[in-house]
Amino acid sequence: MSDRIVDGAITVIARDGLDALSIRRVAAEAGVAIGTVQYHHPTRAELVLAALQRTAQRQQVRAMAAPQAPTIIATLVTRLALLLPHDELSREEAIVWVALAAAAARDPLVGPHQRQLVKKTVSAIEALLERAIQSGELPDGIDTSDLADRIHVVVEGYLLHIAASAGLTSRRVEQQFRATLTALFTHDLGP
Repeated sequence: MSDRIVDGAITVIARDGLDALSIRRVAAEAGVAIGTVQYHHPTRAELVLAALQRTAQRQQVRAMAAPQAPTIIATLVTRLALLLPHDELSREEAIVWVALAAAAARDPLVGPHQRQLVKKTVSAIEALLERAIQSGELPDGIDTSDLADRIHVVVEGYLLHIAASAGLTSRRVEQQFRATLTALFTHDLGP
């Protein structure tokens, strides 16, 4: 039941915006009684955090399901490309992620949770970059922390672009995204 409620919260945020999120709207979207929502998530803040966690979880599951590519860098690019919207559900996730990332800047409850999720993502990227150095795919001496941060900024930028733009084709965006990441790995390894 809680998953259904959180999915309802995600739909409300994606469709109507974070400011429109309420226990009443989530109950209507999930097709449950208001008391049921309150039982599982007593406050709006808890619903927001649950939506953030669920969105991040979905994105992680999708990225980790990527098939192993011939190289570590190709695997990383493929995993990151899977974070981009490619269907209605993943587009909804992108919109929610962007809305909650914006809220994190001013919301003392959302901020720490969102920053922790970002830190976890950047650490995972950095770990793959370090493996790529060990395998010889990337040259020694690269600041993997800085490169991981830059890669994350590219991902967030594309998510914002997609969330704010209707009618973008996922194929075109993915091509641009892959080209941008490839440029980071081949032309922009300096500070």
